Amino acid sequence: MKKLFFAAFLALGATMISQDVVAQSQENIDLTISNETSREQLWEMHESLKEQGINFKYQPEFNQNRVLTGIKVQIVTNDGFEGNFENLNLVDGAQVKIIRNFEEGAEVPFCVGNCETE
Repeated sequence: MKKLFFAAFLALGATMISQDVVAQSQENIDLTISNETSREQLWEMHESLKEQGINFKYQPEFNQNRVLTGIKVQIVTNDGFEGNFENLNLVDGAQVKIIRNFEEGAEVPFCVGNCETE
């Protein structure tokens, strides 16, 4: 029940805060990090993924206006997926995706970085 409430809180909060997407169900993860992502949102992503058994390490770079300009990401899931990504030039429209789809036969079961999704 606690996880369900937290997932619902994150989904609602991300919709209200910015264009960043934190769309989570009990199984699947689909996170988007852009130059509009705040330090607080990154921490919320970290904590949410931690509760799901996923280690999300990140090194953000912000400019003097607190705009995210770059990020290094490392993901390790509890079921054996690992991924790294680095984008040190997050300009308008650039995104870093983190996807973990648990559905059987998923076309993209795991991705970190430039992920193509349907």
